[in-house]
Amino acid sequence: MENAFETVKEFFSAIGTGLSGIFMLIIYLLGAIASLILAYYLLFGFTINMSKKRHRDPLGWVLLSLITSPPLVWLILLIAGEKNDYNDDRYLS
Repeated sequence: MENAFETVKEFFSAIGTGLSGIFMLIIYLLGAIASLILAYYLLFGFTINMSKKRHRDPLGWVLLSLITSPPLVWLILLIAGEKNDYNDDRYLS
């Protein structure tokens, strides 16, 4: 982690901006937060798609993946399979 900070610091000092250490820290933290948000967005998107394909409630599975971990929820969804009592006709009327 220190190497990544040093790389970013060297990049900005090489272009001659002379950014202070606290500003560099803020930039680094914003990048880390954005990466985490993107990662969780992708993980939850995959969870939602898996649950919809198996005719299960996406909200419940996303909440479960928040409490546990998304790969564990994927494994549970794979084991559970499709919902047997799913009926397309209930949405038509």
